Order: sequence, then C-alpha cells, then structure tokens
Amino acid sequence: GDPNSATSQWFINLSDNSQNLDVQNGGFTVFGQVIDNGMDVADAISELPRFNLGGAANSIPLQDYTNDDATNGREPDGDNFVLITDIVVTDAATVTNPDLTPVPNTLIDNDSEPTSPSGGGSSGGAMHPLALLVIGLTAVLFRRRTKR
Repeated sequence: GDPNSATSQWFINLSDNSQNLDVQNGGFTVFGQVIDNGMDVADAISELPRFNLGGAANSIPLQDYTNDDATNGREPDGDNFVLITDIVVTDAATVTNPDLTPVPNTLIDNDSEPTSPSGGGSSGGAMHPLALLVIGLTAVLFRRRTKR
C-alpha cells in the first residue's frame, strides 16, 4: 500500500482482529495503548445503541437516545453524542514499552503489484464503528474529570 495513504481516523480494537487488519493496505500501525480503566470506558461506549445518521455516519453510538426518538424524528443533540474533547499524552517517548517484541506481518503479499488509482473525481469512505469509540472514550473521561 501507499505509505502516505493514511486517514485521520483512529480506533480502539475491542478484540484481537489482527488477522483482518494486517492484510489491509499493508497493515495498520499501532500507535497507542489503553491504560488503567480505559477499556472499561471503551467497553461502555461499545455497548451504547448505534444509529444510522446517514452517509459515513451509519453506526453512531448515542447515549440517552432511543429507537423511539429516531422513529419520531427527534434529532440527536450534543447531549446524545459521545465526544472526545481532550487527549492526554502520558508518555511522549517513541518506545513506551521496550519489552515488547513486535511480530513481523507475514500476511502481506509484498510481491504483488499495487493497485493503481481509479482516476475518478470523487472518493468516499466509511467511519469504522470502533473509530467512534475513541470519540466516546475521551468524552466519558472528560465528563468524569469535570464532574469531580
């Protein structure tokens, strides 16, 4: 894949799906880890009901919003969305765990020819539901911090 093809999206894996991620676009890069009780927060966000808000927003976790709200045309507002408002870098070192032994990605076929761009004038994409969990993670952490 193109080393400069990344998007601005990021997500938290809720389970080991490396067999799937390692073969897409040359693999994905892990650049962080969830610490302390962070997975409790991520799991809570993953349990929120999801709603199709159209387009790429087809699986949005909403809090305090029901199927009846959606059926009755009630638009979700700022209180319903799980938002990331703050991210804290706990260790700016590029190697935060020197004891990790990275496993080489043997699932990628490096001998195959890369696919060329279509030449079309438009592009699209979908936001992975797990990407939205990161948004919620920060919102929950921020709300917990401000309620103290």
